[in-house]
Amino acid sequence: MSTSKPASSLKMKRFIQSPPARVFAAWTTPEQIKQWFGPSGCQVLEAKIDLRVGGAYRFRVNSDLHGELVVGGQYREISEPAKLVFTWQWEDDSDWENVTSIVTVDLVGKDGGTEVNITHDGLPSDDHAGRHEHGWNGCLDKLSALAAAMMALNGPGQFSWNELITEDTTGAAAFYTHLFGWQAAAMPGGMPYTLFMKDGLHTGGMMKPMHAGTPPMWLAYVTVESADASAARIAELGGKICAPPFDIPNVGRIAVAQDPQGAMFGIFQPAMK
Repeated sequence: MSTSKPASSLKMKRFIQSPPARVFAAWTTPEQIKQWFGPSGCQVLEAKIDLRVGGAYRFRVNSDLHGELVVGGQYREISEPAKLVFTWQWEDDSDWENVTSIVTVDLVGKDGGTEVNITHDGLPSDDHAGRHEHGWNGCLDKLSALAAAMMALNGPGQFSWNELITEDTTGAAAFYTHLFGWQAAAMPGGMPYTLFMKDGLHTGGMMKPMHAGTPPMWLAYVTVESADASAARIAELGGKICAPPFDIPNVGRIAVAQDPQGAMFGIFQPAMK
């Protein structure tokens, strides 16, 4: 009588200098997945996510070592912003025939950041466990670096975003992608907004003007604790509110203003602090 070798598993823990809500978003938003998923030498070519229990995800990646690969599965538990449980299986790999592993990601708020705990059960062998430990560590290295950069960039009182306002978004996208090597992609969720990216990181955005007659311009945003309080303070100091504070789902609350000299700028309150 033969017995099969028990499936292998791994556990790891990493502190990320970003709140749980932002880390959860990084795990569940295709555009953010493209910025950090995979170890060094791995790039996400396509990420599809149907974020619901029973919904599927599928990541197509290119690896310097292994070429193009596809991993996917289904979500079994979603507890925003604290926990994700999903199946994990590589396509077109004989080692993974009749094997479906389980990944559990627990996000625990701690010291102003997030302790990320990953448990990966049901791997087909110890060799695969070792490979996945390397892969997950590489992912967390990139996620940690991205979070640190975003925290530094988005601190209150610092410039945090650049946005091109223009009627000719097609022409502008062609100009800047050829000039700087940026990539231009539609913002997920159906919002009429273009994201500019370079080497997988966001460099800015683009949209059509909200009011007729607005000339083409680059608009710089400064991060604030409260968009509403800052808008009121702008008015007190002699500035003008051009667009009162309004919410952008899963992004934050923004407003557009002019200083007393007439220079335009934006203020940005992140969705989750």
